[in-house]
Amino acid sequence: MNLPPFLLFTLLTLTACGGGNGGNSTSPANPAPPSIPPLTEVTASTLGAYSVATYTSGIATGSQYRSPKIWYPINGTAPYAAVVFIAGYGTTYREMPTRAFINGRSFVETDLTQWADFLASHGFVVMFIDPKDLNSPPNTRSLALDQAVDALAAENTRNASPLFRRLEVDKIAVMGHSYGGAGALLATGLGNSHIAAAVGLSPVSSSENPYGADKIPTLMISAVADPYLSNFPQQYDTIPSTTTKLLANFKQNTAEWESMHAVALTPLGTHSTDREVARLALSFLEVYLHGDMRYKAFLIEDPANMANFDYINP
Repeated sequence: MNLPPFLLFTLLTLTACGGGNGGNSTSPANPAPPSIPPLTEVTASTLGAYSVATYTSGIATGSQYRSPKIWYPINGTAPYAAVVFIAGYGTTYREMPTRAFINGRSFVETDLTQWADFLASHGFVVMFIDPKDLNSPPNTRSLALDQAVDALAAENTRNASPLFRRLEVDKIAVMGHSYGGAGALLATGLGNSHIAAAVGLSPVSSSENPYGADKIPTLMISAVADPYLSNFPQQYDTIPSTTTKLLANFKQNTAEWESMHAVALTPLGTHSTDREVARLALSFLEVYLHGDMRYKAFLIEDPANMANFDYINP
């Protein structure tokens, strides 16, 4: 199906086509279904209506990943689509503060698992993993994601799992930041039938043609003047033109960010770009995992939402 040109914060193209609980495990009684507010730009970029629980017990690990943890909605309507997320070079999702720079002051903000709280509150299951080697390259992280996707899908048939018979195992996205973002895009070429979409946040790959095997709807979020990679548009172009894809490349904003590599880390943060990042990623997953085409409107160029990005229709 062909869709109209998508917004692209140095935007390239669209072609073809509350909070979580900590601890080891939480199993609260399911509360009553919430009242879902009308879909607006605000509700698509802030915490959703669903209550969220977490667990770690019983989840399989693999040769390439460790420390899996799952966030899930406890008062939504199953079956759920899902996301598997991996962090970047040298970092663990469990210990990853984000250094923010606002009004001339550098400080530590909240961690990467904002993505888990945010997406689970909108009705997705989210599993975070760490690679066995925190310094592993993108291709190894793609293997970790591939294994973890299978492990998450297995939760659907594990009797003791809180997600027993509650997952849509053919609607799982892979997602990551930096080396993890490149790993997510590389995982699309591994032939895993569970993987239905990919989101790369500031994906860093040293390969000249990294994503030629990508045939799955793919979102890339990046920024101008990222100190770790300057050619996001060129790497985006290695994704085949027959693949549904979207690149969002934000303008440089040194008044808010000490490093533009952090532009997509905090969807629930206070930066001027955070809500735009949150709305874009959620809308992409809603369209390509849930099939909710109402969110397509937030993926199309809208001048009212373009304070922080440029639009290019090559």
